[in-house]
Amino acid sequence: MKMKPMSFGEQAEIILPSGEQIIIWLSHHRSNRDEPIVGFETPQGTMVRRQRLEVYLQQFLQQVQIYQVRCQHHGDAIIVAVSQRAALRCYRKRYPSAEPEAIEHIQDSPAQPLTSYPWYRQLQKLHYWQEQPPFFIEE
Repeated sequence: MKMKPMSFGEQAEIILPSGEQIIIWLSHHRSNRDEPIVGFETPQGTMVRRQRLEVYLQQFLQQVQIYQVRCQHHGDAIIVAVSQRAALRCYRKRYPSAEPEAIEHIQDSPAQPLTSYPWYRQLQKLHYWQEQPPFFIEE
């Protein structure tokens, strides 16, 4: 791993052998955890991972519930909320005239881990963007 010192407000550019660019920017701002904020601009399809964020995500997932709300008129919706009641309130706020047919609590299990769901990557993004529950996971 190459390490370069960076000052706040400074931008670094990485040019890959393919000619694609990765731009990294160190912000003057800090997160609510008093950490510097680093911005990335990467080629389409590039995934940037930070292991410690996975720990934050796991802690977040222990504090919230994930629900699949079924409605024939509007289709299924995935909602992250602290309770079933909060998920239903969130659903009714978006679809005031619709009455959900069923609501199912989605749990992490060895047989079907949350990471196996098609919406999991979007859940990660919403958490990293500090979205506060209740919220919909849009695919």
